[in-house]
Amino acid sequence: MAKVVGIIILYKPNITILEKCINSLISQLNNLIIVDNTPGKCEFIEQFKSLPNIEIIVLNDNYGIAYAQNIGIKKALEENAEYILFSDQDTIYPPDFV
Repeated sequence: MAKVVGIIILYKPNITILEKCINSLISQLNNLIIVDNTPGKCEFIEQFKSLPNIEIIVLNDNYGIAYAQNIGIKKALEENAEYILFSDQDTIYPPDFV
């Protein structure tokens, strides 16, 4: 089976919608990388660190979508991802999407 790593880019996320997004993806991926592109620190993001196969990268500023995606890609390639799925923080996926 191919190794699929998902990357979610955050910018001032709504916790309820973000949680639904993560829950819709976590069982379909080998790993999930969350890149927080929010200026300052998004306080509630730390709660997701306890979930299996999730890594959080906090940028502490808004460097733009392309920069945040490149940070996520670099990490996914370090984890030997064969496929990378990008997601916005407010997308909820069906169970068989991946």
